[in-house]
Amino acid sequence: MARLPTLKPRLQVAKTKPRIDQVQRGTARLYGNTWQRIRQQVLLKGEYTCAKCGRVSMFEMEVDHIKPLWMGGSNNLNNLQLLCKSPCHELKTAEEATLRGVGGL
Repeated sequence: MARLPTLKPRLQVAKTKPRIDQVQRGTARLYGNTWQRIRQQVLLKGEYTCAKCGRVSMFEMEVDHIKPLWMGGSNNLNNLQLLCKSPCHELKTAEEATLRGVGGL
């Protein structure tokens, strides 16, 4: 019986360290374990409550930058707040996109 050829892997090894990626217009965003830790701190600090409308949810919350990264904001806890996904975070994102000149929702 003939041996099967060895195939080269088509997938890259997953990176296990958190990374900071440069996204559009040079804003740095955190991903991975670092962001998950920060997100958990904001959820606990904000008591799973939307800073705008007061809605409480364990699953429908977004961690939002009060001052966006593109405006010089940071990932510091003092610059992060909880917003419900809809409508508060969607509306804020659309407003910021208009200010930034990249359209809306």
